Amino acid sequence: MKRFEVPGILGLLFCVAYSVNYTDIVNVSSISNPEELVANRLIPVTVDIRSLGMGKVAAALERGNSVFVNPAVAASLDKTMVSTGVRVHAGLVSDGYSEAAADSYTAMYKPHFKLTHLGGVVPFKLAEFPISIGAGAGYHTLYDFGENYYFSSEDGGAETEKTLKVHGGMNLISPSLSLGFFNKVFAGITVNLSVLGEIYAEEDDGEDVTDSEKFTGSCTYAIIGVLARPIERLSVGLSYWPQYEWKFGGGDYITIPRMVALGLSWRITDQAVAGIEAQTRLYKELTTRVEGEMGSGAAVRAGGEYDFGTVAVRLGGFGETVPIGDYNYDQGTELDDPTFAFGATAGAGVTIKMVMLDFAIAWTRYAREETKTSDAGSLATYNYSENHFRFDAGATVNLPGIGFLKKDELKPVVQDTIMPEPIPEPERRKPIY
Repeated sequence: MKRFEVPGILGLLFCVAYSVNYTDIVNVSSISNPEELVANRLIPVTVDIRSLGMGKVAAALERGNSVFVNPAVAASLDKTMVSTGVRVHAGLVSDGYSEAAADSYTAMYKPHFKLTHLGGVVPFKLAEFPISIGAGAGYHTLYDFGENYYFSSEDGGAETEKTLKVHGGMNLISPSLSLGFFNKVFAGITVNLSVLGEIYAEEDDGEDVTDSEKFTGSCTYAIIGVLARPIERLSVGLSYWPQYEWKFGGGDYITIPRMVALGLSWRITDQAVAGIEAQTRLYKELTTRVEGEMGSGAAVRAGGEYDFGTVAVRLGGFGETVPIGDYNYDQGTELDDPTFAFGATAGAGVTIKMVMLDFAIAWTRYAREETKTSDAGSLATYNYSENHFRFDAGATVNLPGIGFLKKDELKPVVQDTIMPEPIPEPERRKPIY
């Protein structure tokens, strides 16, 4: 297996996010072993704001942004949908070791803004045949590295203040095509092509930029999906991401694991929808591990929506394993068992004629244990945790699909009335015996 040696920014990206002792100054140029750290941020992002508000369920949710998760859904829609969205990320960090070692210590993620997606789908219905077609395309970020990590500490009168700013991620253009049969079974494919693949990081001390670095990644892969409606009001969705390589300059690459998502969507009433979804996390397929394989895990998501008419309210929750384990700094080893993260989401949709404005907030927490040598010279275990907050806002424009008739365009069928031929006058007067 090829050793992965992308420049030090990769280490920076994941040090910023997870479990670094920031009492020791972290510099862009000081990271020389990114293989240990690069996997930590390979967690797929949910960009559809309705899905995010419902606990990130997406595989069976009938939504225009389905081209990014389950392309089969597009053929099941009866409206053309065009949507876009932005997000703001912030967070809080609790580092038990740094807080104990320094006189004062503060760490957080300051707000970071990003466009998450822009895309749409157009469904076609063939009136003469029980076949529907869904075509779509869009731009979205699958792995989002954007963040502003800030920390400050004071120890023995020496003050340290630093901000690590990271921009970029795996940004994709995603054309999609799907087919539906008898309005019951649907299948589709989305081809993902990486664009705007530059990832940039800079470090500043509050006054000047002290260091910076950037690199560019590229990839091409396809996802396939199916959707079925076995009974009225119930949809079952399945999507599959293959294993593929995220390539960088100089022949370096990361092998991204396969992923399978299985979801259910149940329209309980005309106003209420509930969903549940499970996804695989095959971290053992990552080629960035140096000290053995990271154990695999899973993600479970659930949520619901109630539509009051003009306003729809959404709630959800999720739990998933992330590719980072407890760490022993004395031995320089990370345990192979991934850490469990959990969170809650809420959202709302406001309909104004043919436009829906969507809003969502998501909270995620994860924690791990770190074994380090204390000031007393003995090994001690410290708790490290992060709480992340994400705020999303966007809009979806709903237009008629091609080949679909509105209710007021459906006209009743009037059958021709056949009148009997008149009986000749002599026959009407003829007596009948």
